[in-house]
Amino acid sequence: MKKLEIFDIIGILDSEEFRKLGIFLNSPYFVVSKRAAALYSFISENYESACKGMLSRDSAARAVLGDSYTDDNSRKLFSDLNKAVEDFITAETFFKEGTLKQLILLKALRKKGDNARHSQKIRELSKQLGFMEPDSQSYRFIAEAAEEEFNAEDPAAFHVYSEALQRWCSMLDAYYMSSKLLIYQYMFSKQMLNKSGKVYNWSMADEIFLYIESNIAAVKNENPDIYLKYLMVKMIRGNNDELMLEYSDFLRENENLFSQANITSYYSDLYNFATIRIGRGRHEFRRPFLNLIKEIEPRGLIFDAGEGKIHIYSFKQIADTAFHLKEIAWAGDFIERYKGKLGTLYPQNILSLMTAKLLYYKGNPAGARIELEKVSFDDYILYLDAKSFRICLEYDEADFNSCLMNIDALSKYLKHKKEIPESMILSAKRFKYYIRKLIEFRENTADNFYLLKLAEEINGEENPVYGKEWIRDKIEELSK
Repeated sequence: MKKLEIFDIIGILDSEEFRKLGIFLNSPYFVVSKRAAALYSFISENYESACKGMLSRDSAARAVLGDSYTDDNSRKLFSDLNKAVEDFITAETFFKEGTLKQLILLKALRKKGDNARHSQKIRELSKQLGFMEPDSQSYRFIAEAAEEEFNAEDPAAFHVYSEALQRWCSMLDAYYMSSKLLIYQYMFSKQMLNKSGKVYNWSMADEIFLYIESNIAAVKNENPDIYLKYLMVKMIRGNNDELMLEYSDFLRENENLFSQANITSYYSDLYNFATIRIGRGRHEFRRPFLNLIKEIEPRGLIFDAGEGKIHIYSFKQIADTAFHLKEIAWAGDFIERYKGKLGTLYPQNILSLMTAKLLYYKGNPAGARIELEKVSFDDYILYLDAKSFRICLEYDEADFNSCLMNIDALSKYLKHKKEIPESMILSAKRFKYYIRKLIEFRENTADNFYLLKLAEEINGEENPVYGKEWIRDKIEELSK
């Protein structure tokens, strides 16, 4: 097991948190070894070096332990500091979680028999929970509060109808359904990338669907988050595209019930579903998808990576859709607006790819080639796009030798990267197939019957194909 270095332990804390850690370590309320506190003091004196990873574990241990230094004592010293840091993070998080803190206080008051204060705190907490937005977290908190209220009821009044018991039951149902519907979405997304062959079991999905559909008016009114998740799962489970409009309308009508973060998340689910359908050949969704982005972007509702950041794949999907719809100026402005707001520490890959596409659509294929070379092998989604896009670019320039060389390079990459999901491998393989057919026609000038058969093949293609719309356009150009 790797020894924890100083930066491994304190690197998770910012400077203010590190300062607070000192107060925590020296507080008599918390049981922390004196040696761990001494180690903190030494690190504090050399904080700048520690933050840069330049303060060695051994030098710090020797400075703190002195004559009692041994490997075992050093290991124990750093173990104590690491545990203290973890305890500090836990305590900090707990104190910031007001609702959780109140629930634990309620349990303590009930066990101590302080019924008056318990009743007062229940009323205060219930009022506070009434202002929470409908989601799985609020359902869980309300259920726990109701459970606490029920457990505090007079056992002698067991025959009396309990509002708390009913609320406990109803909120647990809501928490369960809200959580399970979200889990189904995760399962769907991960299954698309799953190479293990194992298929997720959507346990209780039919039962949840039946309950919602049997109580649809109440669910829409009392649990709008559950209804939105239900619509999304029904869409992805049954490829039911018609529900997109209902989802969109219902979300617009109920936006006032949700936080900015949750509204952003729901819209993100919607345009990600549209993107999946576009990727499977439903290109009629491109215009509604871009119109939706243009509607919600000015309201700050595309920061789906949190903290004012946009997920790099959302960024890519939006720009790609604008390119396909020939809205090149808008795409360029979009890339410029969000290039500094990407939810990644390493934005160069995605920026190089999208800059290359922008240059290409602006009539600068040479500049596009240079940018495409900057996309690394590390992110297979971006790299496959970059390599395939370069093949399209070379085809347009009639550089068929380079085109075929890059097709071979793409084939080798697909074999080398074992983590690439089967759907993307199939998409790339079908893309290579059609590119070779197009090159074969242009080099051998076959008759129009050849093109007619190729057009029928791509139009009837049920498998995912990279650049499917582009391939159709090239066939149409050749048939003129």
